[in-house]
This record gives sequence, C-alpha cells and structure tokens, in this order.
Amino acid sequence: MDIELTKQVEHLEQYWRSVLKQVISVIHFIAERGFAFRGDNELVGSPRYGNFLGILELIAQYDDFLAQHIKTEVNRGKGHTKYLSSTILEEVISIMGEHLLREIISRVKKSKYFSVSLDYTLDAAHVDQLTLVLRYMEKDSPVERFATFMANKGHGAEDMFNALMEFLKTMTWPMETARDSFHTYEKGEQLSQSGSAYKAIESRQKCRNVRLNSLDYGHAEEVQLSPSEKYRTQTFLPIIDQFIYFLGQRLEAYKQILSKFSVFRHLQRLSSDELCNSAEQLIRSYPDDLDITFKEELCQFATFGNIFTDEEPTDISTELFL
Repeated sequence: MDIELTKQVEHLEQYWRSVLKQVISVIHFIAERGFAFRGDNELVGSPRYGNFLGILELIAQYDDFLAQHIKTEVNRGKGHTKYLSSTILEEVISIMGEHLLREIISRVKKSKYFSVSLDYTLDAAHVDQLTLVLRYMEKDSPVERFATFMANKGHGAEDMFNALMEFLKTMTWPMETARDSFHTYEKGEQLSQSGSAYKAIESRQKCRNVRLNSLDYGHAEEVQLSPSEKYRTQTFLPIIDQFIYFLGQRLEAYKQILSKFSVFRHLQRLSSDELCNSAEQLIRSYPDDLDITFKEELCQFATFGNIFTDEEPTDISTELFL
C-alpha cells in the first residue's frame, strides 16, 4: 500500500512539475518581449483571452500532454488546480520579479559603484508611480537595469529621495560591508596582476629599555603582523573609515540645508506664524542677504500660491509650477 501511494505521489508531482515548466516558459517568453499577459476573459477557445492562454493553446496543438491538460482542467472553474489561472500567473510573475531583482542587486554589489535614475510615469490606470533604474559597470561595460516601481509619495526631490532610501534599506549598502571585504579586494588584485606580492621591508627591530619601562621588565613582545594584515590595518581600513566619515558629514550638511529651506515645499500647509518662524530662521542664517521684510514677502508669496491651488497640475512639483 505504501509503495502504491508513493508512486501516485511521484506521478502527480511529475505531472504538475511538467505543467509548471511550460507555464513558466510561456511567462518568460511574454515578459521578455513586453507583451500583455491577460485579455478580457480566461475561457479557452475565446478569441479574447490574451497572450498567456493563447500561446499555451498554440503549444497544445503540438503537445499531447498539454492538450489533454487543457481539455480536462482549464474550464472546470474555480476551486480546481490547473496552474493556468490569472492568480497563478500573477504569483509566478511576482516570484520571477523578486528573483530577478535579487540578481540585479547582487551584480550591483559586485560592481561596487552604481548610479540611479528616478522618474515618474503613469500606469494603465493613469496613476503616478516612481520608476527606478540602476546603472553600473559589468565586465568593463556599462549596464542599465530596471529595478522596480515604487508608490508615488510626491513629486518633490525630498519625496523621491525618501522613496529611494526606503528601497536601498532592502539591500545591504555597499559601504557597510566594505570594511569586511578586504580579502576580496586583495584576491582580485592578485588575480589581475599575476605574480604580485607584498614586498618585505627590512627594518631594525626596536628594543624596549627596561630602565624606562620598569613595570613590564622588558617581557612584552612586539606585535608581528603579516604584510597583508599590516596593509589592511594601516592603509585599507583608514581609507574606508575616512570615506564613510566624510559621506556622513556630507549627508548631515544636506539635512541642515533641507531643514532651512523645506518651508518652500510646504507653503500651502503652513500657517502665518509658522511661515514667520521659518523666515526668521532664514534671516538669522543669512543676515547679509535677507532683511526683516522677508517675513512679509514670504507670507504674501504663500497667499499668491494658494490662489492657483486648483490650477496646479499633477505632473510637476509646486515649486516648478509657481
């Protein structure tokens, strides 16, 4: 009995595995060419069921296995396993998309340096969404990859920056692991320059003066580092630490500038008192460029912007519109 049950399980497993292989191949074919997957319905035999079922039906004309599966399973309705429904289609697309994104991120990490391109585009429902494209070097050639769509959180630079940072949190930032990647860099350099090695430098060993260091009686030994470890601790790590430190300083400077000038992004939402307080902060920061009348000018400008609130388009920022 157990043997027969095991054979039945293996047969069913092989059956559905064969179905999924053909389904995934068709999804890959359609996605690679940017075609639409679905049509107006999911009924086999209908001329308006879309590319996904249409290609499967075309393959079934030359594949008896798939033809029999479609004949017996597809039009049975909901509640029956067939792996050809829109639900399975969307799940497979999601899994393939996550796998592809992980592969792109892994290649970006290997490249070490990359740039991003952010822009807004409309989907089929005319809803704004943020498009992220990554550019990096791969085998001495520039590569550009679409990464993901992100929800629209505003058209301002700050909104786009926040959306980008939320995405980057899902991937390990390259500089966070750079300090632990010394051996990777070292190995890559040795492979690129065959025969290269650390040169030993002869130097006179310093001896401790027992009379000047009477407490240890001269028994403390000098730490002996290998050439690799010496380069890592004296050159590699200091460079990486300084790089991270100065990047942090630059980010802090940007945050200070944002705290001073963010008032211009919220003119329509701030009250008169809040506008005056922000104006006074700018006057204190730039006394040679702004005088006391700047407070009144800022309030008048905010009132002017509120007049055209209903006319403001959705595809550009408030600052650019005004």
